[in-house]
Amino acid sequence: MFRLSGIKSGSRKSCYLIVLNLFMYPSLVSAQTGTFIDRELASDLRVVSYNVLWDTIFPENNLIQADKFERVVSALDADIWNLQEIGHFFCQSCTPKTAADVQTLLNDIAPIGGSGWYVHQGSDNVIASKYPLSMTATDTVPAGDRGQAIALVDLPDAQFDTDFYLMNNHYKCCGGPGSSEDDQRQQQSDAIVNWLRDARTPGGAVDLPVGTPFAVVGDLNIVGGPQPLDTLVDGNIIDESTYGSDSPPDWDGTNLTDARPVHNGTGT
Repeated sequence: MFRLSGIKSGSRKSCYLIVLNLFMYPSLVSAQTGTFIDRELASDLRVVSYNVLWDTIFPENNLIQADKFERVVSALDADIWNLQEIGHFFCQSCTPKTAADVQTLLNDIAPIGGSGWYVHQGSDNVIASKYPLSMTATDTVPAGDRGQAIALVDLPDAQFDTDFYLMNNHYKCCGGPGSSEDDQRQQQSDAIVNWLRDARTPGGAVDLPVGTPFAVVGDLNIVGGPQPLDTLVDGNIIDESTYGSDSPPDWDGTNLTDARPVHNGTGT
């Protein structure tokens, strides 16, 4: 079983789509808190998506937010963090943070021993994993509206039957249906669907082992029309001249699934 959690920080809300067929060996565990943060299975791979609000998780930037982040990290005990808004591009007096800063922070507040946390950054998105990362990329080919953090997580063979591929995104904010911002979100979805087609077929820019589970996560900012999200699910590419024909994204040629992960804003 695969479990995903989402975190809302300030006025920003993480939205995400999950698609995969990951499976683990079941081992029931009792609830520790009786809340949505408990793992149902000891073998669950816990993946969290968190828009951190531009570097506010670092103590030197915001002590209050940093303290909250540390408590969330401790409570959720995630195996993989997908963070957005790492790199404070809007603060001229600030030094933008990087994946290395995230690694240092997590090694300090959530040490795991060994080599510590593995990290990879694309644009303002960072994947931080307890397990090694390979096949890293910072954008699709052709590129979408903006870069993303892409990586294959090398899961322990003794516990997992397969590795796990992640695409961590931060879509363009704002704008209603038919807006230029909505067009940018659609471009990002078109690019992702084309990339996943490339990953499932030999040749091109990327090749995944057949049947590798994957997930598209992040802050998708679906505040306009539903088409960008629909495209991720059913593979309906709008700009076919750039990103090719429609391609249902799952390995068996069917639609993907929105995992509707638990969220701290609702507790469900």
